[in-house]
Amino acid sequence: MSEYIQALRLFQSKSCLKIIEISYFMDNTDISINSEFIESVTKSNYIFNDLSLAFRPRVIKTSPKSDMAVV
Repeated sequence: MSEYIQALRLFQSKSCLKIIEISYFMDNTDISINSEFIESVTKSNYIFNDLSLAFRPRVIKTSPKSDMAVV
């Protein structure tokens, strides 16, 4: 019986989080942000403490000549 109770989980819903108008490049460099960078930022920010990502974040440049991105 205790094995059954340990296997139970609370329901988890999936939602979409879209972050817009962020800089495509890291501060004062020509290095573009990537999924690993976004994951490290979300893990270090208290707002996202109870957040678990279902997929890796996708970083999309808004246009070829823009320096902004959407995650």
